This record gives sequence, structure tokens and C-alpha cells, in this order.
Amino acid sequence: MLKNPEHRHVVGATTIRVTAWMVTVWLVVRILPEHGSQWWRTAAFVILIGAPPLVFWLVWQFGRRRRARMAVPPTLFRRACHGTLAGISDSQRRPLRPIGGSARGAAERTSALLSGIEAPGVRIFLATRPPGTSLPPVPHTISRGHSLVLVESVCWPDGRYRTTSDGRVHCDGVYIGQSTSALTETVRSWRAALPSHHKVTAVVVVHSTTGTVELPDTYPPAPLWVSAEECLGRLWQLLEGARGHTDHSTVATLLAGVADAA
Repeated sequence: MLKNPEHRHVVGATTIRVTAWMVTVWLVVRILPEHGSQWWRTAAFVILIGAPPLVFWLVWQFGRRRRARMAVPPTLFRRACHGTLAGISDSQRRPLRPIGGSARGAAERTSALLSGIEAPGVRIFLATRPPGTSLPPVPHTISRGHSLVLVESVCWPDGRYRTTSDGRVHCDGVYIGQSTSALTETVRSWRAALPSHHKVTAVVVVHSTTGTVELPDTYPPAPLWVSAEECLGRLWQLLEGARGHTDHSTVATLLAGVADAA
């Protein structure tokens, strides 16, 4: 018996290749002489030509999923929350940051809100960024099915906030030195890192420090803006219609984003 998982993978892949090719040869040798029509000749030719690429694709999928399952043990796969907020630090280099508070403090306030999300299939990844990038880590990345929501958090004083076409943030008509451009780039990077059927959205949760804030009215692909009071309801609107199930490969990619930002 083969105890090494990699050896079992090689044997399984080889078995798939050989079986598929034997079936193809059987079709050509046994069926074609009995049905010598042009239709059968064409079908046999298509099968003969198309079998190798199909086999290689199946083997690649088999290997990719097997490696993902080996990288994410069942106990880790079932966990609802991954990582810590230790990677969120105060820096003037953060394109979006609190005014009069700490970045981690704002993220912790959002964590308290997200504890109210109780739905099957929801996973929260803390302080993540797309693997292989130097983008600022996003405090919360929420996954459900084929939907991914990036949640940035800030604490701002009252005012009328607006964003320009290039992502710059203004308060009462004055540029405050902050921008959503990096968050938008993070969305694009996650879309490139995950399978094409995944939907990736960004949300900025604004905790008011004084009075009432008037937030920008934006639509994807730009980040959405929500107040702390509206946070749970808006996030659930983005997650409740999520299709499919989160597979091991997606979880492995998101865990790599946690490790990369650590």
C-alpha cells in the first residue's frame, strides 16, 4: 500500500490517463468498423483528438483539489474565524485610516458588530491581503459561497463625505488626505487570485466619533460606504444570495492571505 499522498496522487493521475486512453482506443477499434458511416468516423476522430486535453484537465483539477484538501485539514476548514487583528497597525501609509482613533480600535468595533452574523457557510478572515502583494491588509474579509466581501473600518468625525472618480475622500469639500484606491486595487487582486465565478465587493464601515456623518453614495466596483448602524443589514444583503459552496482551494488561498499579511 502507498502511504505517501504524493505517490497516491501520481498513481491516481496515471490511472485516469490510461483508462481514458483505453476507452478511446476501444471506441475506435471496436465501434468504428461496425459503423463505418461518416458520422461515426467524425465522432471517433473528435474523441481521439479531444481525449488527451480533457484527461490532462481532469488530472490538473484532481491534483489541485487534492493539494488544497491536504493544505486545509478538516478542523481548519470548519473554523468560522481565521487570523487576528495584530496585522492592523496605525500608519500614515494606510490609505483609509481613523481620525482621532486607532486603526485596530476601529477594526475591533467592527468585529463586535460582525459577531452578530450567524449564518451557515460564513467565514471571517482577519487582517488579510492578496498573496504576493504589498497592499495594506484589510481588517475583515468575509467569505460565503462564491461571494467575498472586504470590510475596511474607520472612525471619523461628523461631516459630509464624498469621493472623487480617482478615490480621493473629501469632507465638507476639503480633501482629507485619504483614498479608496488601494482598497479598489485589493478587490481587483482578489478577483485575479480566486476563480472567475467569485464575486468580490468592498465595504467601508464608518464609526462616527461625533455627531452624524453623511457618506458617499457609490456603487460597485467602487467600495460601498455604510454607517456602523447599517453595517450588519448591508453586509447580509451582499452575502445572503451567495451561490455555491466555499471549497478547500478558496479557503487555502484566503489563509495564504492571512499568513502573507502577518
